[in-house]
Amino acid sequence: MKKTLLFITLLASATFTKAQALKDIELLTVTNRFAEAKPLIDKFLADPKNAKNTSGFYYQGKIH
Repeated sequence: MKKTLLFITLLASATFTKAQALKDIELLTVTNRFAEAKPLIDKFLADPKNAKNTSGFYYQGKIH
């Protein structure tokens, strides 16, 4: 039981952490701080897990 609960907790935290990075980028673009958002979006899309993320490419186009 404890192993299952720990696994679910780790899985949920990994999911929320990944989504948080994109939310940070979105917040920077909404506040027109493109210079700060550019390195973050490049770092986000450099990760192989995020390479196929269409939302990431949308924000990359908006920032660049």
